[in-house]
Amino acid sequence: MFFKILKKSVFKRLNSYENLLFYFINLKFYEPYQYESETMRKAMLNAINLNPQRFCNFFLPNDTGGASMQLLDHEVFRKLYCESCNQNSKLLTYQ
Repeated sequence: MFFKILKKSVFKRLNSYENLLFYFINLKFYEPYQYESETMRKAMLNAINLNPQRFCNFFLPNDTGGASMQLLDHEVFRKLYCESCNQNSKLLTYQ
């Protein structure tokens, strides 16, 4: 039920609230069966458009503020990372 409400808020308009969008993606990282879903794809593309640096920082190690480098083990994340983050290494910032 919670995800249905959150999903409606995140996708209500293209420029959804940034913190809510990134919270939604972070929660979805705990559901590997959702990684290749249309919902996850839209959320990640929206995140890239809203704040590419913050999106790229998801893939930093946990101890530097990221979600996990291990996300790159999954094809869907690796592809988005290579297309969106790898081109400009300045987007990756250690905190």
